[in-house]
Amino acid sequence: MKRLLARPARSSPQRRKSRKALLIVLLALIAAVVLALTGWMYADTAQVQSVPVKQESNFTDYGYLANVVLANEIFPTNSLLSQLKSYDEQKHFWRYLVSRAEAGAPGYEAMLTMTPCDIWPYLRGRTLWVAGDSISQEFMRALQCFMMEFWDMTVHDIRGEYLAADELKDVRERVPGGWCVHLPEATRLCHLRVNFPAEMVRLLPDYERLTMNHSDIVVFNAGLWLNDVETYTREMQEFVAYYQEHKARLPYFLWRDSSVQHFNTPVGNYLTDPVSWDCLPLGTLVGGLGSITIDDDNVIHRNGPEELELILEGGWRNKAARPMMVDLEIPLVETWNKTLPVWRYHHHYHENPDHNDCTHWCHPSPYQMWIYDTLLVLQHMLPQIKSHTKRGKLNFLNTVDLDLFEDDAA
Repeated sequence: MKRLLARPARSSPQRRKSRKALLIVLLALIAAVVLALTGWMYADTAQVQSVPVKQESNFTDYGYLANVVLANEIFPTNSLLSQLKSYDEQKHFWRYLVSRAEAGAPGYEAMLTMTPCDIWPYLRGRTLWVAGDSISQEFMRALQCFMMEFWDMTVHDIRGEYLAADELKDVRERVPGGWCVHLPEATRLCHLRVNFPAEMVRLLPDYERLTMNHSDIVVFNAGLWLNDVETYTREMQEFVAYYQEHKARLPYFLWRDSSVQHFNTPVGNYLTDPVSWDCLPLGTLVGGLGSITIDDDNVIHRNGPEELELILEGGWRNKAARPMMVDLEIPLVETWNKTLPVWRYHHHYHENPDHNDCTHWCHPSPYQMWIYDTLLVLQHMLPQIKSHTKRGKLNFLNTVDLDLFEDDAA
C-alpha cells in the first residue's frame, strides 16, 4: 500500500501510444489552421509580391519607386506618399517631387520620406495652432491628415464647443471659426480662423480663454485678403506693436510666409480684372514662359524684365513682412521658392467652372510640402522654443530626445 501511494501508477504501452497519436493529430490541426490563416492574410497582397523589383533598387530610388507606385497604385504607409491617390493631377505632382529629389534639390528626399513620427516629438504635450485665412485652413487639413494615425478621429469646434459657455460669448463673437483635433498625451492640432493681422491682435489678449497656452506654438499668416501695400503694412504694424509689448506672455510664434498666387497678372497677384483667369507660371504675362526659373538649389532666377525682380523677393507681402518678423525674432517658415513652380495644382475652390482659383490648391500639393518646411523650423529653433517654454507653466520639451540639447548645453 505504501508503495502504491509513493509513486504514480505507470500507464500501459497501449495508453502511451494513444496519447502520442492524439498529440500528433492535434499538432497537424494547428499547422493546418496556421497555414490557412497565412494564405488568407497574404491573398490581397499577391499583386504587391509579384511586382518585379530591380536588384539594385532601394527606397531612395525615386524614379523606379514612382513607376511602381503609379503603375500598381501601391501607396507606402506612414509617409506623405500615403496621401496620394490615382488622379492624374496627384500623379503629376508626385512625379514633380520625385524629379526634384532626383535632381538633388535640398529637402525633397527628406520630405518624401518624412513620417508623422518625425514631427511628433515637437508636438507632444502641447497644441500647434495653425492661425490664418483659408490657406492656413487647408494647411491645417493637410497636417491633421498627415497625423491621422495619432488622431482620435474626433473634431472639436472652437466656437461651438470650447467657447460655448455664456461667459465666453464676447470671445466667441470675435472668433470667425476654427476647430481642433486631439492626439495622444494632451496634444492637439488646432486651426484658428484669422483673416487679417489686426484680427489676431483683437484675439490675443484673451488667448488663454481660447484654450491656448504659453507653451503652445502658433504658425501664423494673414494678409491675402488685403490687396494693397498700405493697408497690409498698417495692419502688420499693428500686430508688430502688440507682439513687441506682450511677447513674454504669448505662445511661441512662427510666421509662415504668404503663399504664391499664379493669376495671369504681372507677378501673379490677384486682381479683380486680370488679363484672364488662367493659372500660369509667374512672369509669363510680362516676360513670357521661362522668364522665371528655379534651379536645383531652390534658388529663383529672373530671365526677364526688371519688373519681375519682386518675384525673387517673395512678392510684395513677403517683402514687407520679412523685416518685421526678423526684428521681432519670429522664425520664418519659408515656402515661396518651393511653391513657385507648382502652378498646375490650383483648383476651382468654389466649385464654379467659371471661377478659376489660382490661390488655393488641391490635396496633396504645397500644403503637404509645408509640413516639412515647418518641421525644419521646429528642429532649428528647438533651443529657443525650449527656453520660451521654461518661462511658462509647462516644460514640455523634455519629451524631445535630450541629445538634441547637448550642443546647446555645451
